[in-house]
Amino acid sequence: MSLANGTKFSLPLFESTHVLPESSTRNFIGRQSQSILHNHGSPSRLSESSPHGEPPVSLILGHDYFLYTTNISLGTPPQPFRAVVDLMWNDLFVPSAECSGSHCETKAYYNSSASSSFSKNNTASRLFYAPIVASGHVNNESLTIADLVVPNQPFHELNHYDTIWPDFGHEHFDSVLGLAMDRSILETHIAQNILPSPIKRIVDEGLLDDNIFSILLPEHSGEPGDITFGGYNNEFFTGEPVSHPLFPENTTSWQIQVTSLALGDGYSATTDGSLPAWKGLLMSRYPILGFPQKVGSELLKHINVTHSRCFETFVVDCKSISELPDLTIGFTGQKITLTGEDYIWRTTAPEEFCPDAVEECVLLIVLLIDALPPVPNIPNDIIMLGSAFLKKIYGIFDWDKRTISFAHRQHRQY
Repeated sequence: MSLANGTKFSLPLFESTHVLPESSTRNFIGRQSQSILHNHGSPSRLSESSPHGEPPVSLILGHDYFLYTTNISLGTPPQPFRAVVDLMWNDLFVPSAECSGSHCETKAYYNSSASSSFSKNNTASRLFYAPIVASGHVNNESLTIADLVVPNQPFHELNHYDTIWPDFGHEHFDSVLGLAMDRSILETHIAQNILPSPIKRIVDEGLLDDNIFSILLPEHSGEPGDITFGGYNNEFFTGEPVSHPLFPENTTSWQIQVTSLALGDGYSATTDGSLPAWKGLLMSRYPILGFPQKVGSELLKHINVTHSRCFETFVVDCKSISELPDLTIGFTGQKITLTGEDYIWRTTAPEEFCPDAVEECVLLIVLLIDALPPVPNIPNDIIMLGSAFLKKIYGIFDWDKRTISFAHRQHRQY
């Protein structure tokens, strides 16, 4: 795989982890989400994704929150915002200077009157991006990512902004840098208007010499990662990247074929005709490794798990992590192995939510039906490869060739 020789635009990525216990968030959602959505308008598809019209909230979403953010700006002169990097999201949004709602005072604002590049569209819009429930208008503006300027980027200028999680604060994010090709196969987030993602606009405008972006997630908390547009950085990996075509050929998601799975010596399976051709869906926002029910149940049989005393999820004995079996995920021509440390999340619940809490080791291997319960008709051939997987590799996403390449990450010293 030859290195792209064109101009590259790079930004650091930062990790933020927040604990929101399932018991408190689920109770709050039951009391508050209906009121928020009733007062400010729910997206048209919201009732389809949940029988009660509630915003989707998963078991993993309910008790932990992993974010990888970078800095972007909107307008001329640039107005800065902190944006989540999300492979499965399209719509750019920011809180307006005219924003109202309980959460507005904690955000960075966008002031259209202070920008010479603002273009008014004013189409009414609503969206849900957990935990945000918001409404506003679609307008157009210049988006700046590093030194890359994207003209006339459609975005939601949010006039009303609330959150379904009561203690979700301004330290998390203001916006989302969407890297989706188009609608994802799993629509876990909801917007009334599906806007072209920033990466699609970058491609459509011909702003890059090579329509490639690459991601290196932070390996440890407090260390920066990297996102590069226009190519990749060979200092971040060892060996030669292995390319995998998007699967199936007509997909509009960043997903490739998974050909085999193995958990130590206890479980193995291959897509040899007797099993479905699994689709490995890359997901940067959540840490989970989500599996179809049949496959996931088999994996869980070979891990000694118990129920968490603080969360509605499985945990393992923290002292036994080194003894956990390796999880090996196979692709055509390449296998990626995760150790127990890679698929476990060490956390301690806040005292106010779980008295006398101790450190627990949460299992990130989950059944997809449990991780995303409100999503109807979850396909039985999807394997969700979240940030627990992405942290093991350097990922290179090629828009034109429709490939994702994995390379073994170079461990960096700080």
